[in-house]
Amino acid sequence: MLFGADIAAGTHVNAIGANHMRKRELDDAAVLKADVVVVDSIEQSRQEAGDLVLGFATDDARWNHVSELSAVVSGKTAGRTRPEQVTLFKSNGIAAWDLATAMRVYAEATRRKLGRMLPLWQPAS
Repeated sequence: MLFGADIAAGTHVNAIGANHMRKRELDDAAVLKADVVVVDSIEQSRQEAGDLVLGFATDDARWNHVSELSAVVSGKTAGRTRPEQVTLFKSNGIAAWDLATAMRVYAEATRRKLGRMLPLWQPAS
């Protein structure tokens, strides 16, 4: 568990371990200390990100200040704007993103003739 008291100004936290509404890796103080909160998907996070669901329980309006990673990466939303801000990326993972990445890696490995095929779906002999 990461505690808010242990987070210094200017820290960035990647929280990727807890992915259930009742599980967490950050205490309330750590979540509330974040000036900038970014997630994969706000809708998914409201259902699965226990760190945020529980951390925002006393202040539901905090959800209005959560940004999605795609908006930050595309420049539609600002990330850190001052060096002393505490930033938090709470990731639950999005399977479609994982699949898209895997497909890209597979295509590149195939193009470069790297790796080898594994007989995962062949019937046992």
